[in-house]
Amino acid sequence: MIHPGDPNFYYVWAAKPNPRTIAGVDRDGKSILVTADGHSTSSLGPTIPESAAVASALACTTPSTSTVAGQTTMYTNGHVINTPSDATGERPVGDAILLLPTPVITILQPNSNPDATD
Repeated sequence: MIHPGDPNFYYVWAAKPNPRTIAGVDRDGKSILVTADGHSTSSLGPTIPESAAVASALACTTPSTSTVAGQTTMYTNGHVINTPSDATGERPVGDAILLLPTPVITILQPNSNPDATD
């Protein structure tokens, strides 16, 4: 991985241990979501190759990793269940991966109006 103009990009993003979010789907279609803490003496966080090894060990067929900083946070049942690395704790973020128990997407047909009544 090369980033023109920044020779440290590979090291900072891929080779250096960092907090990470790993998402994927296994052979049975089950969603897998891993949050790895980092930037602390108790948890350095994985590198990209280590993240790939975790995804492989969990049998992810379509793994992806993101987040190389303190915004790596896992929240479930009203509680943060990991230890975000920022000194201030949980960060406000603009994006999230949501795993919901039931489908919430409604596909509208062309020229349909979901608010119309018959």
